[in-house]
Amino acid sequence: MPKSGAPNTSGQNGFPKNIASIVPEFKRFFRWCCLGSPFNTFCKLLLAQWYLSGMGTSVDEVLAAGINRVLVEEGCECALVQLGNCYYSGQGVTRNSKAAFKLYERAAKLGNAEGQYSLGYCFLHGTGVSSDRMLALSWVKKAAAQSHPDAMIMLQEMLNDRLLE
Repeated sequence: MPKSGAPNTSGQNGFPKNIASIVPEFKRFFRWCCLGSPFNTFCKLLLAQWYLSGMGTSVDEVLAAGINRVLVEEGCECALVQLGNCYYSGQGVTRNSKAAFKLYERAAKLGNAEGQYSLGYCFLHGTGVSSDRMLALSWVKKAAAQSHPDAMIMLQEMLNDRLLE
C-alpha cells in the first residue's frame, strides 16, 4: 500500500489510478523545467510539448513553436520533428506542408526514427513533396529498423501492398 501522499501506482503499466495524486509532483517538475529551460535542452523540449498539449499549463501553440524554433537553431534533432509537426498541423504557425517536409527530411538524414517515419509518410501521401512510394518505403524501413512502432505497422501494410497500390 502506498504511503500517504505517494502516488497510487497500482494502475495499468505503473501509472497512477488517480492522476490527481501526482499533480503536486508534476507542478514542481514543471517549475523546475521553467527555471532550467534557458540552459537545458531537455527542459525546453518538455516545455514545448506541454505548451502544445496544455499539460500542466494553458495551451500556447505560438510559444511552443517558438521554443522549437530556438531548439532547431541550437541544433536539437528532436526539435526538427516537433517543429515539423507544428508546420504540418498549423499549431502556432501557418500550416505549411513543404516546411514540415524539409524539417522531417533534416531529422531523417540525422538518423532520427520519428523524422524517418514522418518523411516516409510525406512521400507516401504526397505531403509537401511529390508522392514517391519507393522513397516512402525506403524511409519507413529505416524507421522500422529502429523499432518505431508506427513505422513497423506502416511497413507491414506497405509490404502487403495495401499502401503501395
